[in-house]
Amino acid sequence: MKIKKPIIKNILEKEDINTLNCEIIEDKIFNDTIVNNDISNIEFNSCKFKKIDFSNINLENIDFIDCTFESCNLSNMKSNSKLFLRSEFINCKLIGVFLDSIHFTDVLFDKCNLSYSTFSDSSIKTVSFIESNLSEVRLYNIKHKNLFFIESDLNNIEIINTKLKDIDLSTSDISGIRVCTNDLAGVIVSNYQLFDIASLFNIVIKND
Repeated sequence: MKIKKPIIKNILEKEDINTLNCEIIEDKIFNDTIVNNDISNIEFNSCKFKKIDFSNINLENIDFIDCTFESCNLSNMKSNSKLFLRSEFINCKLIGVFLDSIHFTDVLFDKCNLSYSTFSDSSIKTVSFIESNLSEVRLYNIKHKNLFFIESDLNNIEIINTKLKDIDLSTSDISGIRVCTNDLAGVIVSNYQLFDIASLFNIVIKND
């Protein structure tokens, strides 16, 4: 399943993210800036964020549509943004972020560090995590369709009230995975991952 890429013009106007003064921001590029204040009630449409430091701020009632984030730091950010649509995170830090009640559609996380983050009460449709660190991540009450984990670190991930049917974990590290056993039905794993799954049921697999 291919993710729809952001639709962004080749030429964008430079903008300072700390001087926003309207509700819809279109066709802008933001570079090398630390965000000084919380951001609220804005729709970003067809924008690029490069080396922007969003860490330790709140995003309230924000839409990101056709946006890319490259080498950005979003660590410890809290967000109840409404929507991420056709957006990409490339080589970004999202350590310890709290993402609540958000709709993700056609979103790519490529080579990102999301360790210790929480996704809560959110809807995920056609989202890929590629070569990303999701160790100690918490997924709580997630509704999803077409969710992909590709060659990612899911060490000690905690998955609660989130069905894993048809999710392929076979190329990722799931050591120490914590998940309700009744949510495991239909999950796809490799032979060597059976030991991790068996541990959830206190089953010991004996080597011949």
